Amino acid sequence: MKKVLFALSMVITLGLTAQEAPKVTSAIIALRGNELVEAKGFIDEATDIIAGKNQAEIKEKILSKFYYNKSLIYAKIAASPDAAIKALDEKANDVAAQSILDLIKFESAAKKQPYTLDAIQNIPNIAFNYLVEASAAYDAGNFEGAYNGYMSAFELKKNELLGEYASLDTSLLFNAGIIAGQSGNVEASVDAFRSCLDLGYKGITYTATYAASGEPQPYPNKAAMEKDLQIGLATDPVIALKSEAITARQEVRRLTTVGLTGREHVIGANLNVWLLYPVLVLITEHKTKRAIFVRTPSFIGWLNMLATRITIGIGNLREA
Repeated sequence: MKKVLFALSMVITLGLTAQEAPKVTSAIIALRGNELVEAKGFIDEATDIIAGKNQAEIKEKILSKFYYNKSLIYAKIAASPDAAIKALDEKANDVAAQSILDLIKFESAAKKQPYTLDAIQNIPNIAFNYLVEASAAYDAGNFEGAYNGYMSAFELKKNELLGEYASLDTSLLFNAGIIAGQSGNVEASVDAFRSCLDLGYKGITYTATYAASGEPQPYPNKAAMEKDLQIGLATDPVIALKSEAITARQEVRRLTTVGLTGREHVIGANLNVWLLYPVLVLITEHKTKRAIFVRTPSFIGWLNMLATRITIGIGNLREA
């Protein structure tokens, strides 16, 4: 009888200590089926179970899977075009970022690191989510939200847990400074610009297409970009050189294309450059053309977009 009770006790104990494993597995299956509501539900249950335990009681393999897939689930929620999915958690991208960092920290002391490299490769995608959120906030006139988005991306990419993969993306900091100034937060704007100068920002930008997402990925310097190119994390490098500002009513010749918007060409003066502020552009044409498709704000890091409402017409100056 004692043996039966002991065996039963062991079964119950093992069942309790293994609760998080099936929840994590169910979350992964739901994620693969793009069932984000279910995936979030399962991973949240696993979160509650793990929070109530000593991590030493949980298998390293399970914890690695938990952190990594929690980040993937919340990153997909943050990036979803479906408003109902995004509404599942307004801070989904923050959760994704923290889960990635939790994973890297955990695996740095674990026997094996099965997900660390994959996690690091996903950092640009989470940073990009912040930029999309910042752009949406800017369009809505929420400058504080836009500023926070750029700063969140900057802080994530420079996090010391990333080790040699950490980067000081001064273009993000520069854009944050611009937005802070627009919002009237002079102190934050000055701090951002001072930091840019301290970090050696010179207006030269390095960008390549990130293999995992197909999106443009800005780099803090040429060496960082070339490193990702060499190991196959990125392709199609682009170096944008600092150019003199185009002022209102200034004659500009030899306009060159810097990328396609999907409807028209984006233009720059002499060099392939990104325009940081709205400008006045004079182009003589036989007929007025429709507005170029753009995204606001037109800051460094967007390869193929110009400031809002730029149009081109019959020898007329149109304000951005």
